[in-house]
Amino acid sequence: MQLQVSENTILRTWGDEDAPTLFALVNKNRQMLQPWLPWVPAVTEVKDSQKFIQDSSSDPHSERGLELGIWYHNKLAGCLGLHEISKTHNRTSLGYWLGEEYQGKGIMTNSVKTLTHFCFEELTLNRIEIRAAVKNIASQKVAKRLGFRFEGTLREVELIDGQYLDQNVYSKIRKDV
Repeated sequence: MQLQVSENTILRTWGDEDAPTLFALVNKNRQMLQPWLPWVPAVTEVKDSQKFIQDSSSDPHSERGLELGIWYHNKLAGCLGLHEISKTHNRTSLGYWLGEEYQGKGIMTNSVKTLTHFCFEELTLNRIEIRAAVKNIASQKVAKRLGFRFEGTLREVELIDGQYLDQNVYSKIRKDV
């Protein structure tokens, strides 16, 4: 699956050949990603990225979710995914990260906007959530820029590096669009 974000940016599902590139991007951005993403310490070699790709769903209609690479000028810039799509309740949540060198170019905002539109129009979902650690200001800015509504803070909801982090919850529902 592939979604066109802009002239220079596409979202696409993973192929096995992407594992070395994905690992290199994670490894290069390890210090920036580790405070926010619990899986980063477990990615220590290419085979870990390969396992992620093999375990990732590439079917947007799967309840398992969907994992996409963000490709900017044909280079991997980051990841964007739908976490568990509930067909019963017509909802999902988004997770994302972007390599440091690609930040500040509108890539993530435009990518999330494109995937949000796909969720409402193609998957006919009603609700999309974004959860971001209280101190992860960059992720919260994406949600705010796109009109996701702040709903509250979940206290000590995620364990990362031995510490429980609070997360802010943002949502957009179909009638908000």
